[in-house]
Amino acid sequence: MPPLLVGADGSRCYLAPARHGIAVGIDASVSRFSHEHPLPPGGTLLLFTDGLVERRGQDIDTGLGDLAEQAARLATAPLEELCDPLISRSRQVFDDDVALLALRTPFLVGEQD
Repeated sequence: MPPLLVGADGSRCYLAPARHGIAVGIDASVSRFSHEHPLPPGGTLLLFTDGLVERRGQDIDTGLGDLAEQAARLATAPLEELCDPLISRSRQVFDDDVALLALRTPFLVGEQD
């Protein structure tokens, strides 16, 4: 799944690289592409498993869109209050494993309102 970057202003974008390799954990001997993307001050990077956004009978883009929309609404919430609502947003039993990791970059001195 592409990481989701949510700005402190609620902007959001998936960091989908132009070149993809095979998934992590498939074959450790295969080299993988490296990617870089600057993270804005106060931005939140969300890494998650497919179980968070995939639903039987639903296009995955719908799940990705729902996650991005909810994460944008919680853009300034403390990290302790961010993950649980994102996981419970669908209020249904998950068909697959679900893991979510959130990282927030600090504001530079004088940047936060």
